[in-house]
Amino acid sequence: MSSDLQGLIDRIRKEGVDKAESEAGEIVAEARRAAAGILREAESEAQALRDRARAEAAAFEEQGRQTLGKTARDLILAVQQAVERSLAALVQHRVEEALGPELLRELIGKVVAAYLEKAGDSGGVDLLISPEDQAAVVDYFLSTFRSAIDAGLEVRADRSVRKGFIVALDGENVRHDFTAAAIADAMAAMVRPRLAEILRKAGQPAASAAD
Repeated sequence: MSSDLQGLIDRIRKEGVDKAESEAGEIVAEARRAAAGILREAESEAQALRDRARAEAAAFEEQGRQTLGKTARDLILAVQQAVERSLAALVQHRVEEALGPELLRELIGKVVAAYLEKAGDSGGVDLLISPEDQAAVVDYFLSTFRSAIDAGLEVRADRSVRKGFIVALDGENVRHDFTAAAIADAMAAMVRPRLAEILRKAGQPAASAAD
């Protein structure tokens, strides 16, 4: 082989190696750039996932606190309503027990006397009472307050009255409720604010824990 041919072969081989090495270097550099880009993108996505997870966890925690607080308030309200119902039933029961025949006749006598004095000649007085008490009340007034009957007192049975009585001026928009239910409502209304305050204070630790 001549020296010129060998030189040409060596030169071709060297150019090929140099080109291959250059191309390989470019491939490696491009691969490194791509890898760096992928790594940055992965880190960005990972950070976004972490941020989203933190936000969702905070929202879940806040929702849990709100749900717990609402549950505590609902429970306290339910207890208050149950206690108020029990209180109303107990007060009405005690009032009905207290409104025995003697007290009932005494109250009716005083109230009717006041109404008859107010009514004067303008009209009679209607007395609404339970059917069970009607006969006893009529007998009592016939024997003790005959003048009230003569003055226009009318005793009528009303099935809406369970215990106690309702009195009204005939022909006027004047009506007073002395039934056990009305008396019990008035008494319970006086107790209810104090009861609500007691339950509110009892619920404060639960509300604080929920916050």
